[in-house]
Amino acid sequence: MAYQFRNMTVLLVESTRAMADLTKSILLTFGVTDIHTAFSTQEAYEKFCLIEPDLVIIDWLQEPDNGLELTKRIRSAADSPNPFTPIILMTGYSQKKRVLTPRDSG
Repeated sequence: MAYQFRNMTVLLVESTRAMADLTKSILLTFGVTDIHTAFSTQEAYEKFCLIEPDLVIIDWLQEPDNGLELTKRIRSAADSPNPFTPIILMTGYSQKKRVLTPRDSG
């Protein structure tokens, strides 16, 4: 039986519109239709608290925004609606540090 993603809510946090559109089109291909996009960590956290998504996909993001800090905030803030929400952190870098650091951030 194939997975059914149509009832899934995803928050996509991306720093560039082109990558957000590409990632969104991939999610749509898998059947995800409830996709919310944010372009900064502040906007993302506000949407996270409002919509309480089933999955958060975060770009590593550039300074001053930081995907690691957003991950830590989702995991540990007192007002976080669900610190156990699954998070996928994306990056275009393949160094070992770029894999271990997000894992260790939650």
